[in-house]
Amino acid sequence: MAQVTSNSEALEARLENEGRSRLNNVHLLGFPGCGEGSTVEVFMERWLRDVLQPVGLSGVFEVERAHKALVAPPLPGAPPRAIIARILNYRDQDCILLATRETDSAVFENHRISIYSDCTNKVQTSRKGLMEVKAKLCAMNIQYMFLYLGHKCALGRQIPLF
Repeated sequence: MAQVTSNSEALEARLENEGRSRLNNVHLLGFPGCGEGSTVEVFMERWLRDVLQPVGLSGVFEVERAHKALVAPPLPGAPPRAIIARILNYRDQDCILLATRETDSAVFENHRISIYSDCTNKVQTSRKGLMEVKAKLCAMNIQYMFLYLGHKCALGRQIPLF
């Protein structure tokens, strides 16, 4: 029993450590169809730099890799799959997230694009538990915002992630 408990704790720690690999990832929601072309990384780099024009972006800004979320293609009329992009520099990711919150100009082909930081499964699960509360707040026309208190950007500001 002690060995099983020890193995379980080691696996949980390993799973939680998975979150470190997501630190530089951003989720981009709302890109319709396959409008991004064949090289998603190049498209994301250009789009993020040209459309958002984030202040403080480094001269070596690069999207290391990008791909669509690994889920089944959506049905017609359903929202498109998320694109997950890994930003090479953490400070650039912070600049992108700040620019997203300060402007409403994140648009592609008349579709509003939402950009969020990539969170661990534990955080995503806890947020899903709040879906009912969010629906009630929306029904009552109450504006809300959730803060993930463990995340501070490199510029020293607190970033609301939801």
